[in-house]
Parts: sequence; structure tokens; C-alpha cells
Amino acid sequence: MKRKWVLGSFLAVIISISIFLCLLLPVNSFSQAWEKYFAGNVYVKGILMAGTRVSVLGANPFLLEGATNDAFETTIAVTDPSADRTIILPNATGEVSLLGQTVGEAELNYLAISMTVVSGATEDTASVLTGSKILGYYPVGNQDQFVDNIAISGTTLTLTLAANATNDNVFKVVVITP
Repeated sequence: MKRKWVLGSFLAVIISISIFLCLLLPVNSFSQAWEKYFAGNVYVKGILMAGTRVSVLGANPFLLEGATNDAFETTIAVTDPSADRTIILPNATGEVSLLGQTVGEAELNYLAISMTVVSGATEDTASVLTGSKILGYYPVGNQDQFVDNIAISGTTLTLTLAANATNDNVFKVVVITP
């Protein structure tokens, strides 16, 4: 008998709180009442929300504590968007670089490829890995013609001048490789 009374009392309390929230708060539905009730700080440990979308409001909605619970945290802040935005994290292990952060050579796979457009020619080619991207170029030696185009097609890097070279034109083309 006591169990039924305890269970009945518990259900009565839950129903009373629900009715109280629905009457007290100017909302259109029961779920909105619960959203308003839990609008403050809610701490959840080990929650899994599969197949749902979670909206978190506020300019600084995420405060992350490291392994040591101390006075130092990392805050992930959001600038008020002027349109819908999507940030996709890659399916990879590693670190996310920040704007203004110096990236060292060990963190990039890049090559500075020497290319020479010989006198009388307009282009030179070199082999690169599939998926390489051009970062930039700079002249190393003589440059009597302007660079018209630099492109990668498959595994071929092509540097094309605007006109025939009068002398050998030497450039370094910097590519990032996969």
C-alpha cells in the first residue's frame, strides 16, 4: 500500500508542477513551458541526442573545462549571424587552426617546385600529386615576361607566361600536397 501512495504522490507532484508551469508562463504548449522552465543554466552529463537538432542560444553558449576543474576554461563564442551559416569539421584527427595562428612546416605538406620557362618558350610543366593546390609563386632568377597562368590538371602543374621568354625565366611555385 505504501508503494502505491508514494508513486501516486510522485505523479501528483509532477502533474502539479506541469499545470503550474503551463498556467504561470505565457506559452502555447507544454513543451514550451518546459523550455522556459529550463532556460537558465542546465548541466547535463552524458546526454546523447541522436538524429535531432539542438539549438543553443547566446553569444558565448559553450564553456569547456579541461581535465582540471580550475579557474581556466575555453569559451566557444558565436558572432550574431546575418544569415544561416554552416561550419563543417572534417572527419579527421588533429587540431583546428585559428586565424592569426602561425602554422609551421611540420603541419603543412608543401613543396616549392622550381620551374624554368626557357628562352623562346611560353610554358614549363612539372609533376605534382593528385589533389595538390597552388599556394603561390615567386621569381627566382630572370623574369622578362609576366606570368599569365598557373594551373594543375590531374598530376601536371603548368606555368604559362604572357609571351615568349627572351631569356630563361625561373620561378618557384609553392603547392600544398595532400
